[in-house]
Amino acid sequence: MEEMEITEETEVIEETITTEEEAWEEAKDFGMTGVFPRVAKKLRTEKLCLEAVRSLGLNLEYVPQELRTEKICLAAAKRRGPVLEHIPQEHRTAELCLYAVQTYTPDLKQVPAELKTAELCLEAVKSDDGYYHREPERGGSFEDDKKKAALQYVPDEHKTHDLCLAAVTSNGYALQYVPANMITQNMCLAAVTSKGDALKYVPDEFKTSEVYHAAVKKSSWVFDQVPEEFITEEVSLAALEGSYDKEKIKTILDKFKSREFILKAVKQKSSVLEHVLDEYKTAELCRAAVKASGVAFQYVPEHLKAEVEAHKG
Repeated sequence: MEEMEITEETEVIEETITTEEEAWEEAKDFGMTGVFPRVAKKLRTEKLCLEAVRSLGLNLEYVPQELRTEKICLAAAKRRGPVLEHIPQEHRTAELCLYAVQTYTPDLKQVPAELKTAELCLEAVKSDDGYYHREPERGGSFEDDKKKAALQYVPDEHKTHDLCLAAVTSNGYALQYVPANMITQNMCLAAVTSKGDALKYVPDEFKTSEVYHAAVKKSSWVFDQVPEEFITEEVSLAALEGSYDKEKIKTILDKFKSREFILKAVKQKSSVLEHVLDEYKTAELCRAAVKASGVAFQYVPEHLKAEVEAHKG
């Protein structure tokens, strides 16, 4: 989904700050982050504009065109956020573009073609953690973020195996933009280790036990995507470790009705004891859970509390 370009004409923020003194006074505690857009245009001096973009790069949108100097644009590029679209072409230097893609990697899209070198692209994908600055009023969602991986803006001639591996290691969602003939087992493993739900971008032939385990360990909710034949004790323990879904925990415990598995589960995460059937709650099991965390004591059956209490510490 292409991002909508936001211009000054589309802004409807009311200019409620009418004196320079008032602007500096409001910026005292929190900087110019939420102040600058409300400053009257006639008061937007070079000094005020520089302070504004140092507080929030996105404030560059409200800087008058004639004041978008190299100094102010460079200061904005060093702050996290989509600013490159608001920087005049003559200021999009190699240095500035490097700062821009390191702080907001999807800005690689806005880098002039002649500056999109292999080195700059590598810096962009290595800096891409999959988390982007977003303001609620501008819309967007975390689902949209999954589509913003910088790798999609890397020219084909720079998409080498090493660069693609670096991209998915930093941001697993980048796997969706790796050419099919470059995807390897290790690349898929790196992707789900970075972002568990990148599992949906893994080709079927690379969905191994190791990949499923890594995905579930990173993001327990993808356990629902694991085929029955790959639901091992190891994968299930990984899902239990990160899950707070009571029904999912009960389902997993119900699947592996063995004292050995349940003991491993409570040692790993003591709160699982709450969902263990009473018939499996032995003194040994309860002691193991309480040893892992005293909070689990509340889930010990009454008739075992004295014995478990006696062995505390």
